[in-house]
Amino acid sequence: CGGPATRETDTMDTFVDSSWYFLRYLDVENKLEPYNVNKINEYMPVDLYIGGKEHAALHLFYARFLCHFLHSVGRLNFREPFLQLLMQGMVMGKSYRLKDSGKYITKNEVDFSGPTLIEKSSGLPVLEDWEKMSKSKYNGIDPQEVIKEYGIDTSRLFILGNVAPQSPRKWNDELFPGIKNWQWRLWLTVSDFLQQRKMNNLHESLSSEEIQNYESELEEARNYYIKKVTHNYAHTRQLSVVISKLQGLTGQLRRIPKAMAQTEAYERTLSDLLVMLAPLAPHFTSELWTAFCSAAVGRNSIYDLTKPVFYQTWPRIPANCPMEIVIKINGDEIDSIPIAKNDLEQLSAEKAIDMALSRQKVLYILQGAKIKHTHYKASKDHDSEINIIYKPLGKKGKKFNKKSKVAA
Repeated sequence: CGGPATRETDTMDTFVDSSWYFLRYLDVENKLEPYNVNKINEYMPVDLYIGGKEHAALHLFYARFLCHFLHSVGRLNFREPFLQLLMQGMVMGKSYRLKDSGKYITKNEVDFSGPTLIEKSSGLPVLEDWEKMSKSKYNGIDPQEVIKEYGIDTSRLFILGNVAPQSPRKWNDELFPGIKNWQWRLWLTVSDFLQQRKMNNLHESLSSEEIQNYESELEEARNYYIKKVTHNYAHTRQLSVVISKLQGLTGQLRRIPKAMAQTEAYERTLSDLLVMLAPLAPHFTSELWTAFCSAAVGRNSIYDLTKPVFYQTWPRIPANCPMEIVIKINGDEIDSIPIAKNDLEQLSAEKAIDMALSRQKVLYILQGAKIKHTHYKASKDHDSEINIIYKPLGKKGKKFNKKSKVAA
């Protein structure tokens, strides 16, 4: 320009910054280098990255590229910055637009009285669709209004329920009563527990044999639901399944005689339910936990009843808890091998695969077929899974008929 000028230094694409921001965030006060290697290696890599699908094709790609480079020059002791990716689905709302022009209109401008939708002012036909919520499409929901009507915990449970986090969800507030009814059953369950703890008539209401049977039923249900809830929290991230299982455990407690609330087995199962519910509905669960602790004995409990629910250890299942090795062939579940939890934890992949290949159902299907590969997947405190991939003989190959009388 021929005159005084200042050279621009901020010329790099913003993707360069977003490709390593997670490293700088761990060492923001460092004035000598971008980050201290030892500090980064202590906390990284990221356990779970939550973002939209657009991140996977752009930001995550560049972040991985940069971390691979930094690893190659000794500035990181890992290559992959993110161990697991969860791409959340979008919340969809009903939109309305004129059929001819495509102009979006509000729901209040639509006449729903006839067989087809029309615009009130013009009589023009209107198209109804589910689309990503947007102000321009007039299909958004004000979170403040939802929270004001239903409360923060009920709203959270509603959003997390019914569909997987990765799936788009259609916003339909007609489903709120289901969540509210479950919360009401939880409240009743704790209320019944408090009432029963004032009594001392267990053996007057039930025989010793009945008590023992119900305690066994509670123990079996407790182990099953802790196993499923923990697995879906920690591994699959299927929070809708977590809610479904917690509802199942609530139903189990509601089905048995109320007098069983006087037993240690019932107290332990109810405390497990509340601890597992807390991450999803912290305010509601805090109220239930406070009430529960006012009547709980805490004998042989892993919980500290003097502390809030958020400070409790996570429920555990016993070492002899029944587990399964689920056997799949070409992705289809064929058989399962019952095994105790402690035995499963000590089982090697090679031994598990040998056990699967010796099962009669598996032998029947594979008869002389060539196994391409086997995959053994083990998860802490949960059933293991073996998938056998094989190439069937002939064009159609041998298919397993579930009605076939084959010895297990």
